[in-house]
Amino acid sequence: MFLNNYFTQQERREKKTGVLISYNSTYNKLDTEKKIQVYDRALNLARNAKSAHENNTKDIENKTGWINKHKIEWHKKFTLSVACLILFFIGAPLGAIIRKGGFGVPVIVSIFFFLVYYILSMIGEKYVKAGGLIAYQGMWMASSILLPIGVYLTYKATHDSNLFNLNIYINPIKNIFKKFTKKNKL
Repeated sequence: MFLNNYFTQQERREKKTGVLISYNSTYNKLDTEKKIQVYDRALNLARNAKSAHENNTKDIENKTGWINKHKIEWHKKFTLSVACLILFFIGAPLGAIIRKGGFGVPVIVSIFFFLVYYILSMIGEKYVKAGGLIAYQGMWMASSILLPIGVYLTYKATHDSNLFNLNIYINPIKNIFKKFTKKNKL
């Protein structure tokens, strides 16, 4: 296979005789013992190639795993600091918006958002380790999901809106049902 690299162009021209050699006919000319040796040699070469391929695949998976772990740790340094800001922008407005229940209810809701952040970050990290997501996608997933919630809650807190007043959400649904019941009566 690699011998062609060592011959000059002139030597290649001289070798061409116009006679085609059939490897099958050459194999058929061998006696049974030589055929077994050729078969065993071919089988060994195939096994060696398969083993080399499996080793290379495992080596690549191992190196990819180490690279992903380093990328995870690199992104984690930044996502944790951003998470502090995001959770602040969730927790502080909750204290201003939720007035019932005193200090306990906003803390419980904030702990819920912290758990959501933690679960999402663990899911993203596992996807990156498994190779399902690129490192920045998996590690920034929790931040990108909770950032709009933090911005929304901060906006609602600065405008003193009744975010947790159930009548605000129930009345539009009641109006829709009233419209359907009026149409059915006609």
